[in-house]
Amino acid sequence: VRQDEYLQNDLLSSLLEYVHSGENCKLILIGDTAQLPPIGSEDSPALNPDFLRSRYACEIILRELTIVERQKEDSGILYNATKLRISLLEPEFVLPKIEQTSDCFNVMGESLEDQLNQAYSQYGMENVLIVTRSNKRANLYNKNIRSRIQLFEEDINTGDNLMVVKNNYYWLNDIGRKGDFIANGDMMEISKIIRREKLYGFEFADCLLRFSDLDEKEIEAKLILESLYQDQASMSNDSISLLQQEVLLDVEELTDNALKFGYLKKSPHYNALQVKFSYAITCHKAQGGQWPCVFIDHGYLSDEMMDKSFIRWLYTAITRATEQVYLVNFNQKLIQ
Repeated sequence: VRQDEYLQNDLLSSLLEYVHSGENCKLILIGDTAQLPPIGSEDSPALNPDFLRSRYACEIILRELTIVERQKEDSGILYNATKLRISLLEPEFVLPKIEQTSDCFNVMGESLEDQLNQAYSQYGMENVLIVTRSNKRANLYNKNIRSRIQLFEEDINTGDNLMVVKNNYYWLNDIGRKGDFIANGDMMEISKIIRREKLYGFEFADCLLRFSDLDEKEIEAKLILESLYQDQASMSNDSISLLQQEVLLDVEELTDNALKFGYLKKSPHYNALQVKFSYAITCHKAQGGQWPCVFIDHGYLSDEMMDKSFIRWLYTAITRATEQVYLVNFNQKLIQ
């Protein structure tokens, strides 16, 4: 199991319980302790050998991988990422400074649009990512990129790049791939908008979608547009509850809860894909992926906020890039 730095306690417990249910089973956990931990945690429990031993009575064999494959050996990205990583290991924290190199340097706001246009031209839209610290700031970037660079006027368009923000078990089953699912974090492009509709108090769009990591070239699925512009990671519980209530009005004569649940399970509207635009996303959403070119925007940052947790965020963001990093309006205390 890889990317264990964001494996949370509940999932970790279930995973270990499943492994222990077999005979002579071993589990290999792979991750980077310097990256962001799960949301709401101070560290990554799946990568803490002392925690695993005490909580689950596991026998632990610890090994460290030392050869980097994502970036070139002489990369400025790798050099600066290593500086950040070392600073996290020091007993007394000293704020590290990023050394500007040809593949890792600061960009001021007035030249950002030109740099983005150049990057999109050089690498392609799908190979350039903007990393932010909040969904609100990511939404602002996505809005401006779509209107000012792509010149899109509709709320969704053919050619839009999207990210799934909640696991979905409906649409791959619908094309015969039983047990498979579209995962939170999967990237896709709208290749065709087939139809749009307003129903149950929400807006939906049936689209042909091209996923980057599925065998099928295209699949048809229904999108719910509610999550596109929300400042939350996905649809709120209140919105999901409202949608559920509205869908169940179709079968309000049913009194058996099992039959109601069965109707929800088969409803394409209730199971519509929750998505966000993926030109700019938060670092937690980017974790586990890689892009040739990454723009990093830390947003508002006071002196008190430049602590170890921020350096973990910055380390995670920088290591998403394989070829080029742009630091957007970075605090000068972080630049050497």
